[in-house]
Amino acid sequence: MRWPSQFSMLLLLFILMVQSVFGVPNRAYVTNTGSNSVSVIDTTTNTVVATIVVPTPQEAAITPNGQFAYVATGGANLVVIIDTATNAVVGSIPLSLCSHIAITPDGRRAYVSSFNNGSVSVIDLTTNTVIDSISMSGPSFLAITPNSKSVYVSIKSSSQVNVIDVLTNTVTASPSVDSPEGLAITPDGKSVYVISGPGNSFYVIDVATNGVTGPIALLSNPENIAITPDGTKAYVTYLFNPGLSLINIPSNTVQGPIMGVGTAIGIAVTPDGESVYVANGSLDTVSVLHTANNTVFATIPVGTSPQWIAITPAPTAAPLNLTGQQQKGADSGLEREYVNVLNWEANPSGVGRQGYLVYRDGALIATLDASAMEYTDHNRKKGATVLYSLVAFYAGGSQSAPVSVQVP
Repeated sequence: MRWPSQFSMLLLLFILMVQSVFGVPNRAYVTNTGSNSVSVIDTTTNTVVATIVVPTPQEAAITPNGQFAYVATGGANLVVIIDTATNAVVGSIPLSLCSHIAITPDGRRAYVSSFNNGSVSVIDLTTNTVIDSISMSGPSFLAITPNSKSVYVSIKSSSQVNVIDVLTNTVTASPSVDSPEGLAITPDGKSVYVISGPGNSFYVIDVATNGVTGPIALLSNPENIAITPDGTKAYVTYLFNPGLSLINIPSNTVQGPIMGVGTAIGIAVTPDGESVYVANGSLDTVSVLHTANNTVFATIPVGTSPQWIAITPAPTAAPLNLTGQQQKGADSGLEREYVNVLNWEANPSGVGRQGYLVYRDGALIATLDASAMEYTDHNRKKGATVLYSLVAFYAGGSQSAPVSVQVP
């Protein structure tokens, strides 16, 4: 019988794979459009630890497990892939005139906008291939709901935000927002905050209904927005004016300007919510401020014309005490079904947990909500050996290390 040795090899390879798919935490990736490079900042020391050559880099996004940074490159017509463990470029995906990018919190897809081509492309991150293209006029900024079900896309030219259904890759709604630019979704997935640059204001879209509240006044020429992991604050950058604004959520009252930063587009909040990183495009620096007192405590020289920032997710709490067993299921009258039943416990350290991903022999088979502590895999072959893995995913897109069990 060769099966046991073949399965043992499969199990070993899978364990080695999942052990290697978690990147380096505490890193910020800054795209420098003027020097064709990406600066890598260690956010524990606020020093640049690597500089990576990337042609015409635009926005970057990091996979939920932190292993890869994907960089849209505009004129280079590529999405460049960086391994965060080595900070080496390990691949690229041909994609014309791409500029903005966002990755689904389940880590399965990336959505990339091309303003000039009038499309949003869909990349399968398991194969790094483009699997779909969604036509729309002038797409720019992107944001994805924590449950990975909807993508919100700013369409400035037509004053609307298009809503893409991830399951079908079709536009299902287009709420009206005056000249939308940067946008961000609250960690609970209930609201989309949208910046209106020409309107000097912001709007709030209700995810459940796509109803719109606003406009609410900001200073002149706001550009982008980032929300803290606890969902209580949003920080706004300004394209032509130094300083930030602070939006208090849910009252939507505005404070500022917060000084100490230059004119900026890119902004990101650390996973612990304690620090905000701002790319000062005209100063060739990144400013870092404390969210506790909104004061700048570090200024980091980077490349020329830094524009965008993406920060690696923090390691998160994995599920506890995963078990699995095969049981007899329903009797159809012709034959009795066999099912594999998984049980686990929620990790009490898992603050902000959104749900779970279930894998069978390395393939994703189910996405569950945070209340789930059991999963039944139906129509299994009696006695067939299967390897299951369970991953918790969190607000902001981070994922836990997998826990695994063999059944039967």
